[in-house]
Amino acid sequence: FYGRFRPDPERAAAKVAECLARYPEDPALPPIAADSYDQIGRPELATALMRAALEKTPDDLGLRQVLAKRMLTQGDRAGGERMMEEAARTSGNPKSWLHLAGVRRTAGDPEGALRALDEALALAPDSEEFRFARADVLMDLARYDEIEPIAAKLQETTFARILRGRLALERGNAKEALAL
Repeated sequence: FYGRFRPDPERAAAKVAECLARYPEDPALPPIAADSYDQIGRPELATALMRAALEKTPDDLGLRQVLAKRMLTQGDRAGGERMMEEAARTSGNPKSWLHLAGVRRTAGDPEGALRALDEALALAPDSEEFRFARADVLMDLARYDEIEPIAAKLQETTFARILRGRLALERGNAKEALAL
């Protein structure tokens, strides 16, 4: 139904608020509601809603990451990073470190992102996803000499091809990049 009301942001926000009142435990509604509140110029309501949803499901790493990134865009870098770091340190889930790396990268802290990815890899050293993410951040840092060995060890050929393609572009070889 959301698409039906989307052209009228005020009405969409009201309908989503009705749904939230009727189905307060539905995990899909807070992000939709936050989007509605953002569209009507009420980002503070969206953030409050996301905080309330996170209080109900504190282990929801995806929701935590969405809220942390929201806090970053609203200028609360320390709060957003603190939120993800707490989850990373307490959850025992290596994905939480990947999410923290994403928050730090979004905040313009690639070195901090790299440290978070090192923590993720300490917990899951064979993770192709984490090794790829680490190489991606190394690309941001222009530490190209460290990327090729990572690409060579990746079993997931898509990840390796993406890294080799980006390396070729950085080295000025667009033809090679396109051939990958």
